[in-house]
Amino acid sequence: MFQSTRGLATLRSPLLRLCSSELDLFLNKTVANPGRKKSTWDLLVYRSMATMRRPLPSQGPPLHAYFLLAIPVTAFALGCWQVKRKTWKEELIEHMHRRLHRNPIPLPLTMEEIEKLDYCPVVITGHFDHSRELYMGPRAQINVENHKGGEGGGIFSTSKAGYNIITPFKPNDRDYYILVNRGWVPADRKNPANRAEGQITGEVTLNGIIRLPEAREPFMVKNSPERNVWVYRDVDKMAQIADTAPIFIDAGEDSWIPGGPIGGQTNLSIRNEHLQYILTWFSLSAICTYMWYNQYIAAPGLRGRLR
Repeated sequence: MFQSTRGLATLRSPLLRLCSSELDLFLNKTVANPGRKKSTWDLLVYRSMATMRRPLPSQGPPLHAYFLLAIPVTAFALGCWQVKRKTWKEELIEHMHRRLHRNPIPLPLTMEEIEKLDYCPVVITGHFDHSRELYMGPRAQINVENHKGGEGGGIFSTSKAGYNIITPFKPNDRDYYILVNRGWVPADRKNPANRAEGQITGEVTLNGIIRLPEAREPFMVKNSPERNVWVYRDVDKMAQIADTAPIFIDAGEDSWIPGGPIGGQTNLSIRNEHLQYILTWFSLSAICTYMWYNQYIAAPGLRGRLR
């Protein structure tokens, strides 16, 4: 009798599953008829029907699929972490602006107090020692719109590059020097000889903002103390080179005098791109979860129903 593999595949096709009621009627008249001799074909049909009625085995995703779940889970965790980072950054920005609008206070006497007053306005009286200047840059001029002689504007200004002039300053009420960022000058005026009229002598009172050390960003060029070039604010190292206390103050906008550095060079822009990161990580988690479900849950179930 006919027993080809093609016939067996046909009997197990989805089409026969849809016609199972008709085949039941056929079996009752033929295969199940006790008075009829069973042929090989009858037995083949009967076994195929029994196979189709048998419930499909319940098989979960393979073991390696659970390791792949680490991708959406990790992305979701990073999204939650960015939510916390966003809250922290917004509180930091609010705290900074709230502190900037305080009335200036005298410079605290102890380092413990100073270290808690980043961005806090202070007022100091004393004199400069221009013989020990440090140069931080090259960098663009910022917050320059209200300065006489200023050009460009904003940290991403197209104005020419220059340097911030960091000068030791001796407060009258201290027996040590501190570091004061007097402001920005173009590169061709980095040499003090080219701005002699701006080298303040005698006693001066300054409004400024306390600044703490800043960490070196990834891939940022390192400072070169031996060449007196500072890319970022390493207060401890600067103080060691200039022989001052590790206290750093940005002079305010009103410190500018003709021919001198342009004050008010405090960078008040703090990047807050955490909302973008939140959307990115949560979207990645959702997409990867859908792909995982479609690959290891939905697709095997569909294939099982079509066998």
